[in-house]
Amino acid sequence: MCQVAVKLPRAELMDHLPTARRLGREARTLRRLSHPAIQRLLEDEHWRPVPHLVLEHVEGPSLDQLLADSGPPGPRDLVRTGAQIASCLHYLHGRELVHLDLRPESVVLHDGRAVLIDLGSARPAGGPRPPRRAAGQSCAAPEQRRGEPADTRMDLYALGALLYQLATGVPALAADPGGAPARPPRVRTRRPSLPAGVERVVQALLQPDPARRPPSALAALRLLAAALPDAEAVWPGVVHDIPDVGRNAVGY
Repeated sequence: MCQVAVKLPRAELMDHLPTARRLGREARTLRRLSHPAIQRLLEDEHWRPVPHLVLEHVEGPSLDQLLADSGPPGPRDLVRTGAQIASCLHYLHGRELVHLDLRPESVVLHDGRAVLIDLGSARPAGGPRPPRRAAGQSCAAPEQRRGEPADTRMDLYALGALLYQLATGVPALAADPGGAPARPPRVRTRRPSLPAGVERVVQALLQPDPARRPPSALAALRLLAAALPDAEAVWPGVVHDIPDVGRNAVGY
C-alpha cells in the first residue's frame, strides 16, 4: 500500500463541466511528462461522477511552508532549489509547454529536491493563458497579467519572483492602489548578506520586458552556475544531464 494524492473539485463544482475538462487537460499534460521534479499522474478519473485525478504523493514541505516555518534559506540552498526548478522548466519548455503558475505553494521539497506539484494551468507555448487565477497570481509576469499568449519567458519571470521571495521572505510583487504590480526593491536591499551573484540572477529574471530576461531556462541555469564561487558543491545531479551547463558556463 502506498500513499497517493487525490485532486478533485470543490463541492460546489462537482457537476461543473468546465472544471472536469480542466482536470482532463491536466491529465493529458502529465501523461506527456516524465521528470523527477514533476509529480506523476497515477490515474485519470476526470470523467467520473466525482471527477478526480490520482497523483503521486510528494512528501515534504512546500516552499511557502518552509518559509513560514524556517525563514529564508541560505545562499547554497537557494541556488540549489533555483537550479532544480530551472532544470524542470528546461524540460517543460523543450516540450513546448509553459507552466504559468510557478509559485512557492506549487513546489515541494522532497528529500531536498524541488518537485512541481501543480500543472493545472500549463498551456502550449503560443496558446492562450488560462483565465483563472492568472491576474492574481503572485509570481505572474507583467505580460501574463495583461493576458498575452503563453510564452516560456513568463515562467522565467515567475522563477525570479519565487527566488526573490525565498531570498527575502517577502513576495516580489505588491499591487499599487490601481492594481498594477510595482517593481520590487533589489534583493540585497532587503537582505544585504546575500551574495551579489544571486542578486544578479534574480534581477535578470525579473526584468519587466521579456526581451531583457534570459532567453531560456538553460540560460537561467548558466547564471545560477555562476551565482556562487563554489556552485559545483551545490549543483544537483539532475543538472549534469543537461549539456553545456557548469561553473564556467556564464552569460547568456
